[in-house]
Amino acid sequence: MKSLFRHMAVLALLLLSFGCSDDETGTHDPSAPVVVDQFYPKTGGVGTELIITGSNFSADPSQVSVKIGETSLVVLNSDVNNIVAIVPPKLGSGPFEISIAGGEPVRTEESFSYIYSAVVSTLAGTGETGFANGSGDAAMFNFKSFDGNGWMKGAICADETGNVYVADIHNCLIRKITPDGTVSTLAGALGVNENLDGMGASAHVSNMVYGMDCDAEGNVWFVD
Repeated sequence: MKSLFRHMAVLALLLLSFGCSDDETGTHDPSAPVVVDQFYPKTGGVGTELIITGSNFSADPSQVSVKIGETSLVVLNSDVNNIVAIVPPKLGSGPFEISIAGGEPVRTEESFSYIYSAVVSTLAGTGETGFANGSGDAAMFNFKSFDGNGWMKGAICADETGNVYVADIHNCLIRKITPDGTVSTLAGALGVNENLDGMGASAHVSNMVYGMDCDAEGNVWFVD
């Protein structure tokens, strides 16, 4: 509770500074160093309003860059001593890098801790057991466990472009789901439960896939 009141007090002071102080709205001095004092809050998720204090910033938000790694925050407002920015999705954790007017970035001593939120939605299928390639609700899978063998599950992985690969074990197939929910068959012959190397439908996949992974080039490995 004390931390909350302290944060609210700092926010109120900074808002007062933005609204009322004339000498804090000056221009950035490129011959002087940029100094970063601290930031509030230390943790947060997407949409969190972040306040960074220091000196020799800029009253022009378009000159202010705030990043963690390669991900930039949206700068809402700034003056020479304060920056207000919004945390974007998937920012990740780490120190902030602040750059003014394209100058050398200055890194914060402390790291920001990004809080991920779980959002569950259906990419493809309806839960009805069967087989069908297609988009969204038109696609069907068969993940139903064998009676008495609930440990017999499929496997799943995702590549860097958002494609999802699943072992549809009771159809004996490896399926691919694109980011828009379109499902296709990558390998295997429908219902043919055996191990056989090959390409596409000439490859046979057993109904016991123990693990799966993929790389940036689109290669998929699985163990059955």
